[in-house]
Formats: sequence, structure tokens, C-alpha cells
Amino acid sequence: MKKIIIYSLFILLSLLALILFLGGGIGVKTNYPKMNGDNPIVFGHRGGVNDQFVENSMEAFNKGISIGFNGIETDIRLTKDKEIVLFHDESCLRLLGIDKKINELNWKEIASETLVFNNKKTLQKVMLLEDLIKKIPDSIVIYIDVKVSSFELADHLLALTKKSNQSNRLIIADEDIVFLSYLKYKNPNINVALEGYNKGKEWTHYIIPKNFKPDYYSSHISEVDSSHVAFLKKNNLLFNRIVYGVQLDNMSDVLELGIPNIIYDYDTSGRKINELKEELVSKALIE
Repeated sequence: MKKIIIYSLFILLSLLALILFLGGGIGVKTNYPKMNGDNPIVFGHRGGVNDQFVENSMEAFNKGISIGFNGIETDIRLTKDKEIVLFHDESCLRLLGIDKKINELNWKEIASETLVFNNKKTLQKVMLLEDLIKKIPDSIVIYIDVKVSSFELADHLLALTKKSNQSNRLIIADEDIVFLSYLKYKNPNINVALEGYNKGKEWTHYIIPKNFKPDYYSSHISEVDSSHVAFLKKNNLLFNRIVYGVQLDNMSDVLELGIPNIIYDYDTSGRKINELKEELVSKALIE
């Protein structure tokens, strides 16, 4: 038993040493991207206008962009035949009326099915991530929320970003730092966001090898406080911070904290997006 423990510790330490070596060691990252300079990115959550249009649909994305969103957030999963689709749920029941998991179906089995909104069939269909990248204007930043991460999915994303030559406007987001580090190791130009970067986790920023440090950090707005914002400002990370769960009823918290980049659950009773962007940046630039 003692030998097994020693052997396991040796393997673990060896893996940690390898990760540190591949990641360039512990250190400061100086090349954080600013996709929109010192201007905010307001992402439409699952498209942007989900009280009017079915989520993750081209109709929702187009409407969101037309009212001023300069970023869109979408969810991805793999089908059984390894196509990357825009789909939030594990089950297809809510959005397609099919009582199976999305990873149990091939792309051809769902490609012609129409999405359900408010319990009614729409004219919108499930989209491939590849098609979204082609159809969305180059000026729009795309935040890709990975629902189930794996090395297999990572390889598909690497191939897609290489094929599309659009990695400069994509942010691939996940809570798994190993998954994100693999992407950065394979392609340092890919932008990744570490989700779940809550208040109290500031220390993790220092222990991630510098070559694998995320380009963006994200979490729910409820997991940000003034101390966390002070840390972000001290480390020049404020404009690389993204918060989600933003709605009309907690917008005042966002503005008070001065977080510039938000994933917004917009509805038609909410603030005009262009006016909101101006206020977000003015609050963020106040020291």
C-alpha cells in the first residue's frame, strides 16, 4: 500500500512538473487581449432577445445584433457523429420535442427538425457552430459556452478555428482549466475564458502557468464584489472580466461594480443596448 501511495505521488508530481514546463512556468502574462479595446462587450445571452425568439437561433442572433449587441453568447454540444451544434440542454425534449439526448442523435436526424419556443414549433432549426461563424458579421465577438468538455471536442474546435481563420473573435469558455490549457497549448492564439472565477478564487490566477493563463475570466454577477474588482484593476484584468446572469433587476449592481463586459438576459422592457454600453464603459473607467 505504501509503495502504491509513493508511486502515485511520483506520477502526480511528474505530471505537475510537465505541465509547468509546457506552460512556461509560473509567471505574469502580459499579452491579454482586448477584443474591443477600452469599450465594453455586451453579449446577448443565447442570442439576445429570448422573450421574443427561440434561443440559439439565427433569428435571435440577428435581432440581437440589430438592436446593438456587439457580442453573442451561445452554447455548444457534440452530436453522436461529432458535429458541434448550438444547443443548451443535454436532452432534446424541451427544444425539439424529441425524448433523447443530443449526443445520442446524428446531425442528419436533427438537421431538418424545427426548434420549439413557448411550446410551439418555429421555423428555426438547430445550427452548426461552423455556420454561425460564417453568418455572423466579423465585428461581433462570439462567446462559446462549452456544456460538456473533452479532448475530442477540443480537437474539433481547434480544427474549426483553423478552418474558419476566425479565432481572433471567438472566446471558448469552460470551467475545466485542463481543457482550456490543452486548447492554448495546441493554438496559443485561441482566446479562452475560465468560467467559475468567483470572488475568493483570485489566488488561482497566480498558480496557472503563464502560457496557459486564460484570456478572460467569467462568473455569475453574484460572485463578484468590490474586493474582487480591486484585484482585477490592480492586475489590469478588468477589461478581461465577463459576468453573466445579468438582468434588468441586477443591472444596478453591475454598474456599481464597474464590470464592462456582460452576458445580458435582455428583454424588450430593458435598457437600449447602445445607451447601456456607454454607461458600462464610463463606470469601468472610473478608478
